[in-house]
Amino acid sequence: INAEYLGSNLRFVSVCRVMQCPPVAEVLDALHTLYSTSDSSKRQKSNAWLSALQNQDWSIELGLQLLAQCSVAEGQFWGANIILGKLRLSLSQIPVSICANLRAELLRISVSTIFPLVQSRIFLAISLLSAALPDDSIGSLMSLPTYLSLSDTKQLELLSCIPEFVHSSLLSESQVAAVSQSCRHALPRLMLLIKSVLLGSENPGACSLCMSTLTKWLSFGVTLADLLQVDLFAAILQGLRSDDTFEQAAELLTEILTIREYPPARVHETAVLSAMECIGRLKNQVISESSHEGHCLALSRLCSRIVESHAPLVLFESDVSREFLSVCLLCTAHPLNRVSETIAEAWQLLLETEDNTRPPFLTPIYAQLIQVLIQRCRYPEDFTSWRDSVVEKDEFMNYRKYCVQPDIDTCCEVLQTPILDAVCKWIQSNPRWQDVEAVLFALQRCVQYFMLQPNPLDAIRHESIYGVVQSILCNRLLNHRLVHLASIRLLEPLHDSIQHHTSILEQTMSFLVCHLESESEELSVGAAHSLFLICGKAKQSIAVSLPLVDVLLATVLRLHALFSAAPEPSRRCLAVLGPVLEGTVRVLNCVPWESLSSRLQTLVTPFITVMNRLLGQVVDMSSIVVTDRLWLSRLQFQIELLGRTIRFLESSSASSSTLCPSLVVLEAIWQSLDTTVSLLCSESIIIDAIADLCSFVMRAARTCLQPVLPSMLSLLTRGFTKGLHVSCLDALTTLEVLKDISQFQSEVSHCLVHITNTVMVVVQETVQGHEELVGGFFSMIYHWFLSFPDVLLECPSLNAVIELTGVCFTARDDRFVRAVSLFLLRFTVFSLQHENRRTIFLASYAQWILQTVITALPHVSLDLVPRCADILFPLLQVTGTAVTGVLHNVLFSNTFSTDLSRQLKQILVDFGVRPSVDCDRDSFGRFLLDWCRVCKREYTEEDLMRRYLDS
Repeated sequence: INAEYLGSNLRFVSVCRVMQCPPVAEVLDALHTLYSTSDSSKRQKSNAWLSALQNQDWSIELGLQLLAQCSVAEGQFWGANIILGKLRLSLSQIPVSICANLRAELLRISVSTIFPLVQSRIFLAISLLSAALPDDSIGSLMSLPTYLSLSDTKQLELLSCIPEFVHSSLLSESQVAAVSQSCRHALPRLMLLIKSVLLGSENPGACSLCMSTLTKWLSFGVTLADLLQVDLFAAILQGLRSDDTFEQAAELLTEILTIREYPPARVHETAVLSAMECIGRLKNQVISESSHEGHCLALSRLCSRIVESHAPLVLFESDVSREFLSVCLLCTAHPLNRVSETIAEAWQLLLETEDNTRPPFLTPIYAQLIQVLIQRCRYPEDFTSWRDSVVEKDEFMNYRKYCVQPDIDTCCEVLQTPILDAVCKWIQSNPRWQDVEAVLFALQRCVQYFMLQPNPLDAIRHESIYGVVQSILCNRLLNHRLVHLASIRLLEPLHDSIQHHTSILEQTMSFLVCHLESESEELSVGAAHSLFLICGKAKQSIAVSLPLVDVLLATVLRLHALFSAAPEPSRRCLAVLGPVLEGTVRVLNCVPWESLSSRLQTLVTPFITVMNRLLGQVVDMSSIVVTDRLWLSRLQFQIELLGRTIRFLESSSASSSTLCPSLVVLEAIWQSLDTTVSLLCSESIIIDAIADLCSFVMRAARTCLQPVLPSMLSLLTRGFTKGLHVSCLDALTTLEVLKDISQFQSEVSHCLVHITNTVMVVVQETVQGHEELVGGFFSMIYHWFLSFPDVLLECPSLNAVIELTGVCFTARDDRFVRAVSLFLLRFTVFSLQHENRRTIFLASYAQWILQTVITALPHVSLDLVPRCADILFPLLQVTGTAVTGVLHNVLFSNTFSTDLSRQLKQILVDFGVRPSVDCDRDSFGRFLLDWCRVCKREYTEEDLMRRYLDS
C-alpha cells in the first residue's frame, strides 16, 4: 500500500486494524467458494459475508489491500467494490483529507489496472470522492499528474462517471452546488478532449465514449454556442456517418438541439441546418426494413426533436428542408411501430408555429404522408384472426388511434377537401382487402374531420363520398368481414347527412340489418351499435315511415327468436340484441300513440312468451330448489331485455297516465314478473334484473305510476324480505323521483315497516358481516328522507331506524359509520329546523344522539370526523350541552393510558376556557379532529402544545 497514503492517515489505519480486518487470503478463499463451488448454501454464505465487508470501519483498508496484493480479476474487483460500497454508505463520515488522499491512491492504482471491470469500479469511487471534495474538485482532479498520465479514453471513462453521483442522493445540496460549478468550469477542457479523440481516433468505441460522456455532461450547462466555439459540433455530426457511432451521435444531437438559447444567433441556425442537411443524406442508408432498429429509432427521435424545437427552419423552403422531411416520411413509413410513432407528433407540431406558416412546398409532402399513413395502418398480409396473429391487437389499435388518426387530421388541415377525392380513388385501385380496409379507415377519419369543422361538410352530397357509399350499400366492395366493418364505421359519421335522404337511409338500415347475424362477432356487434346510432340520429325520419319501423320490429323479433333458442345466452347475444332493441325503442318514442300501442304489444309479446315457457318448465317450485344455472341465465336474459325496453321508452307521446308507454309494457309483463318473484325470490341474478327493471319503470313513468305503485312496492318488498337482495333497496331508492306525488305516502310507510323489521331481525345481534345490507338500507332511507321526510318521521319504524344507527356507530367500523352518518345528519338538521318536529326530537333523540356519536369518535377514521362534527354542533347549540362534559364522561369510561388521558384532558381544558363566541363550527371541527388524533396517537404532547400556541 502506498507509503504516503498510510503515513498521512496513520490514525485512521490503526483504528481499522483494531477492528480485526480479515486477512486477504481469507477473502480470496470466500471468493473462490462464491465462484467455484456448486453448493448453493456455501455460495450464499460466502456472498453474505463478502457483502458485509462493505460497511466496516476497516473496509477501505481491506479494499486497498486486495487491489495491491491480488493478481486475479475477482480479488481486485471485490477490492474496488468494497471501497465503493463503503463510500456509498459512509461518505459523509470520512474526513476531507482522507477523501483527497484516497482519491490520489485510487488514481495511481488505476494507471496500472488491466481489468476493465475493476477499472470501472475504481473510476466510480474516484468520481464519488471528487464530488464530495470542496472547492474546484473536478478542476483539481483534471490537473493531477496521475490523471494526466491516463490515456484519453481512460480520462473520458472517469469523467463520464461524475454526473451519476452529482445527481444522486449521496451528496448534500451544498456539495451538489459546488461540484456542479466545478464541472461547469471544467467543460472547455472536456470538450477539447472529446474533439481531440473524435478527430484523431479511428476506434469506434472511443468515439462512442466521447458521445455518451458529453451527453451526460450536458446537464452542467453546455450550450450550442459552447460546442460551436471549440468546433465540436461538426465533429459530432461526423458521428452520424458511421454505423458504430450513429446511435450515440443521434442521441447527443437530440439533446443538444433541444437546448433553447435566447436570442438564437444566426450561427445557431446554421448549425441546425447543417444537421438537417446531414440527416437528409442518410435516407437511403439508415431507414430501411433491414436497418438496425436502434439506428432508426435514434434518427426518428432526432428528427422529431428538430421539428419540435426548430419548426421555422424546417418550414423555410429549401432543398435541405425537402430532403429532411423526406427522411421524416421514411421514419413514419418504417415497419416498426416504435420508430413510426416517435415521429408521429412532429407532423402536427410542424403546423403549430407562431405565425401559422403554411409554405406551398408542404402540400406534396403531406399528400405523400396520407399515403404513408394508409400503408402503415394496414392489417398484416397473413392476417386471419388476432388469436393467430403475431401482432398484438392492442398495439395495432393504439397505433391507429394515437398515431395515425391525429396525423390524418393534420393532412386534412393542409390538403383540405381534395384529400377526399384522392383517398376515394384508392379504394377502387387496390385489389387486396387489407388495402381497401385501410383506405376506408382513413376515409372515415377524413369525413369526421370535415364534419366537425365550423362549416361542416354535407358529405353525402360530395361526389366521391357518394360514390363510395353507393359501392358499400350495393355490395360492390371486396367481401371480407373487416372491409364490411370498416364500411359500417365509415357510414357512422355520415348519419347526419343520411337521415335527410330517404332512399339512402333505407339502404343503410338494410345493409346494417344484413350483418347482424354474421358469423363474426365483431362485425355483428359493430352493425348493432351502428344501427343503434342511426336510430337515435334519424328516429324522426324513420318514425315517419311505418314500414321502416316494422322492419326494425321484425329484426328485433328475429334476433330475439335466434338468441332465445341458444342453450345459453352469451355476451354476444346481449351485445347485438341490446343495441338493436334500444334503437327500436328510440324510434317508437316518435311514433304517434294510435300506431304505437299495437307495436309495443308486438315488441314485448315474444319476451313474455319465452318467460312463461321457462317458468312453466318448473313444476312445484315451492318444493324444488333451482340448480340449473343455464335455465336461470336464459330467464335473466329476457328480463334484462325488457328492462332495456322500458328504460328508453319516453312518456312524451302519452296524453294521460293510461297511455304511458312504460305502463303499457309493465302491465303486459306484470303477471310474469309477479310469478317470477314468487317462485325465485332466492335467486339473486333474477331479482337483481327485476329490481333494475322496476327502477327503469319509476324513472320513465314518474307521475303516471300511481295506479301500479302499490303492486310494485309490494313486489320489491317481497323480493327483499324473502331473499335480502340489496338490489331491491336500490330500486326502492328510485322512489325519490316521485317526491312530488303525495297520494302514495301510506304505501311507502307500510313498505318501510316491512323492510326495517326484516333488517332488524337480520342484524339483531351484530351488524358485522352485513355491510352491503346496512349500506343499501341507509342509502334508501337517506334518499327517502330528502324527498318526503314527513312520511319517515310519521313512520312507526322510525325508532327502530334510529336504534340501528346506534348499533352501527358502536360497531367501531368505518363502513357502518359512513353508511348511517348522512342519514343521521339529515335527520338532525331537519328536525331542528322545523318547529313542529323540534320538541319531539329534543325530548326523544337529542341526548341519545349526542352520547352515541361522541362515544364513537375515538374509533372513527379522521375523514368522518367533520361529518360527526356537523351532527354534534347544532345539537350542542340547541341543547346547551357542554361538549367538554360529555367528553369527560367518555374519557373516564374508556381505558386510556395515563399519558393519553393527560393529553385528552389538556384538550378539554384548552377548549373549555375559550369564550363561547369563539366556538364556531370550524373551530369545533378542529377541536374534535385534535381529540381524535390524540386518541389514535397521531399527536404527541409537543404537537398539541405547538398547535394551541399557534391558534
